[in-house]
Amino acid sequence: MKVLALACLRLAAGLMLLSGCARDDGKRPPDVFLLVADALRADHVAEGRATGLTPTLHSLALRGIVFQNARAQCSWTMPSVASLLTSRLPSQHGVVFYRSRLREGEVTLPEVLHEAGYETAGFSANFLLSSTSGMTQGFSRFVGFGDSEGQKLRVGDKPSAAQLDRALLEWIDQMPLASGERAPVFAYLHYMETHWPAAPKPDALERVLRARGRSAEERARLAKVTFDPKSIPLAEAAAALEDLYMATLVTLDDELAGLFEQLAKRHLLDNAVVVLTADHGEEFYEHGAMWHGTTLYDEVLRIPLIMALPGGAGGAREVAGTVSSLDIAPTILSLAGIAIPPSFEGKSMLPMMHPSLTDRLRARACSLTGLACGASSDSFAELLHVPRASLDLQHTAPAEEKPHHQRSVVRGDAKAVRLSDGSLQTYDLGHDPGEKSPGKLPSPAAEALVGAMTKIGGAATAVPTQGGFDAETRERLRALGYEVDQ
Repeated sequence: MKVLALACLRLAAGLMLLSGCARDDGKRPPDVFLLVADALRADHVAEGRATGLTPTLHSLALRGIVFQNARAQCSWTMPSVASLLTSRLPSQHGVVFYRSRLREGEVTLPEVLHEAGYETAGFSANFLLSSTSGMTQGFSRFVGFGDSEGQKLRVGDKPSAAQLDRALLEWIDQMPLASGERAPVFAYLHYMETHWPAAPKPDALERVLRARGRSAEERARLAKVTFDPKSIPLAEAAAALEDLYMATLVTLDDELAGLFEQLAKRHLLDNAVVVLTADHGEEFYEHGAMWHGTTLYDEVLRIPLIMALPGGAGGAREVAGTVSSLDIAPTILSLAGIAIPPSFEGKSMLPMMHPSLTDRLRARACSLTGLACGASSDSFAELLHVPRASLDLQHTAPAEEKPHHQRSVVRGDAKAVRLSDGSLQTYDLGHDPGEKSPGKLPSPAAEALVGAMTKIGGAATAVPTQGGFDAETRERLRALGYEVDQ
């Protein structure tokens, strides 16, 4: 079934390219760079842009479109990235545990692009994204750390953005030319700078602490001392962790500046779609916890989403409508003039973009590729299994022993969260953006969300697994802050 679906998509893409109808500007399909920063919150990206701490991301936003209300489909990496690549919810693609493996029958964004003639490559600093977990489907080249085809690291090490960027540029520089031209490229880069353990560059930390008005004593202590969050009072730990976290974003921003400079030298940004997003956010004690993967509050679901288009089309535009990670893959395909697989649940965001872009591309792209255009009005998220986090400052029992967030849906300013015991929490995000006062949502709106939530079904079915983890893999997970069973 998957082979037939991909064959049909390849035929459709070929016919559109031969007819000259996929794009009306005469250009070749755009190169696509999908940059994912692990555990990066949307509000910290906004802060960095406003304060001048992240000039590279600010420059990208000035050349692109900023989606202010984007959410992930889960609050930890594996389900969220699987949803990004398949445009399907966790209960549909089945990746909900550490040991889950993405089914071979799932159709992924890189597979569709590869079938349409793209050279596809993935570079991941998160070792969970590997051939073992099935996340490499459709990549003609994949460099993962801990993967059998990638590079091995010492336990506790995190590969840097510079390492990923070098691997990307080496792949591009070695790419063969056909008839004097190279094939369009799709590159997925998964960065870990903003994931615990925090290891910002000293000068990046100093910039953040100065911008946030920290005293000289505070700056010196954080800059020189190995940070142990359990050794100091909780309120101080939360604030200090957030400072360190912001500094990791500044560190990543510095590295991205070098990447974009090198891509520009190779003329790879002349006709490119560049997407900056995250797999999930991070909690800093807003609801009594620190980490991610244990709730579905907005601090772990709200993600940055910046999309720069070829030629700067739609530059410096901000879109307030609700979108989700499910909509990213369909939008990339629509910009490339490629048919969207029927299995994709998300919708193209073209109608929400710059009017001139919509006028020029929507009629052709949406009709010719059979797209479902107009991004989703509801944003769903699922947390069907709660990873055990070792970064537990309260020393509480594992989350699995008490009711936890299982599903959520957001429609405009209305949000509902279903817990594992069947209970429901509702929030009016317009008046309570911090989700501090459940139950304030008017009854009609709450009932509408409950009805929407029933559409996403029950627990995941037929979840495939990788089998057990060896001792080294368990140790690597612990180094990232996770506890796993034997």
